[in-house]
Amino acid sequence: MVVHGGRLHWPGDAALADMPPVAGPGRIERWRNTILLLIVGLYLLFNYGFMQVRIPPVAGGGLPVGEIVLMLSLLTMNFTGVLGRLGTTVALLPLAMWWAFGVSRALFDFALHGAWALRDAAHVVESLFLLVGFVFASHPRTVERFYAWLPKLLIVCVLYGFLLPVQRDIWLLSPTITSGTGYDTPLFGSMLTTPFLTITAAFYLLIFHSRKLSANLGAVVLIGYTVAVWQARTLYLVLIALFAFMMLYRRSSAGSLGFVVYVSAIGLALIALLGLQFQGRLGASFDFNFLVHHFLAIFGIGSSEYEGVTSAAQGVDQRLDWWTSIFQRMLADPFHLLLGLGYGVPLTDFHGGSGAIVREPHNSYISVVARTGIIGAVCWVMIIVGLLRRWHLTFRRCRELGWRLGENRLMIMMVYFISMFVLAIGEDGFEKPYNVIPFYFFWGIVLRFGYLLERGEIGPEAEDDGSPESGDAPQPRAR
Repeated sequence: MVVHGGRLHWPGDAALADMPPVAGPGRIERWRNTILLLIVGLYLLFNYGFMQVRIPPVAGGGLPVGEIVLMLSLLTMNFTGVLGRLGTTVALLPLAMWWAFGVSRALFDFALHGAWALRDAAHVVESLFLLVGFVFASHPRTVERFYAWLPKLLIVCVLYGFLLPVQRDIWLLSPTITSGTGYDTPLFGSMLTTPFLTITAAFYLLIFHSRKLSANLGAVVLIGYTVAVWQARTLYLVLIALFAFMMLYRRSSAGSLGFVVYVSAIGLALIALLGLQFQGRLGASFDFNFLVHHFLAIFGIGSSEYEGVTSAAQGVDQRLDWWTSIFQRMLADPFHLLLGLGYGVPLTDFHGGSGAIVREPHNSYISVVARTGIIGAVCWVMIIVGLLRRWHLTFRRCRELGWRLGENRLMIMMVYFISMFVLAIGEDGFEKPYNVIPFYFFWGIVLRFGYLLERGEIGPEAEDDGSPESGDAPQPRAR
C-alpha cells in the first residue's frame, strides 16, 4: 500500500474502481445481514440493558454480543477488497492510524489495568463497525432492505417510548443481568436512546412525507411528547441543530417546520389556558415556564421553582470541573498530552448514586482527547470531517441526478448522526456500545451508498438486476 495525495491506497485500487459487482451465495449473506440488523436494532431499542448481554452469560464475564458479531464479521472479511473500495470514498490514512493506535493502546493498557482498559476502549474498537456497515450494504437490494427496516424500527421505538410512564413497572418485571460493575441491571425498560429515535421518527415524517398534513401533525405529536415527557436538555440542542440542518439542505421544508413550530406554540398556550398537567421524567409539570428554565439550565442557570432544573444546572459546573481536571493532568505531562491518559483509568473521581465511579467526563469529544491525546484526537477529527464531506458530496450527487429518494435517505441518516453528535457534547455518547455501534454501522452504509451511486448501481435510473443479495466476494470471506 502507498500514501498519495493524503489517501492510503491499496494495490489494485484502480482495478477495483472498474470491477463489476460480484454475486455471492445469497442465502448465507442474507442470514448475516439479518443478524446484523437484529443486533443493531436491539442495541437501539433496549440500549443499556442489551449492552450487558454477554456470551457465555456469566456474572462479570463473557464477551458482549456486539464484540462477538464484530469479530466474526472481521474474520470473514477480505480486507484488500473492502479497503480498496472504501478508499474510493474516504481517506484511509486517518482510519488506519486511528485503529492501529487505538487498538495498540488498548492492548498495552490491558496489560497494566486489566479488562477495564478494553471496556474504556469501546469507541475505538467498535468504530470498526464502519467496515461492517460498508460490507453489509454491498448490494443495491441490501440497501433497499435496510431502508425498509429503518422505518419499522422507528415505529417500534416510538411505541416503546410511550411506555415511559410505566418504566418502573417494566424494571420490576424484567429479567436482570449483572453488569461489569457488579450491579443487577434490568434487560428491558432502559430508554436512554428512545427520545432521540422518536425525534428521528418525527423528522422521518417531515423528510419523506412533508406534503401530508397527517405527517406534519404526527411530527408535532412526536416532538411535543418527547420534549414534554423526557425533559432532557440535550433534546433542545438536538432540535435546534436539526431545524438548522433542514433549512440548509431542504429549504422547501420551511413550511413544514413553520407548521411544527406554530402548532407547538398553540399547544403550549392551550396547556397554560386549560391548566393541564403533564408530569415528565424529572417530576415537573411541563409548561412554558418549565421549558424556559430547563433550557437555561444548559448554561448552568438554575431555578428554585423546579428541583429537577436546579440539579440539572448544578451538573454543568460539575462537568466543567471534570474537564478542567483532565486537561490539567494532560498538560502536566508531555507524554499524556501527545498520547493521552490511556484506557483502564477513570477520567473522574466522582461516584454515582450506585457507588460506581463515573469513568467518563460526560463529553465524548473530551474523552477522545483524554484517552488518545493529540495524536488520536487529530485522527478522529479527520475521520469525522471525511465522513461529513463524503455525505455532502453524495447528497449533492443525488440532487444533480434529481433523485429525491436518495436525498431523503441520506437526510434521515444525518438526522441520526446529528443527534449523536449533539448528545456527545454533554454525555458519554460515543463510549456506549448502544450508540457507537449503530453510529458507525450507519456511516458504513452511507459510504457504500455513495460508492454504489457513483458506479450507477443505485440511483433514479438504476435497474435491479434480479440477483440475490450479494457482497463483494464469494463466501466465506466478505469483501
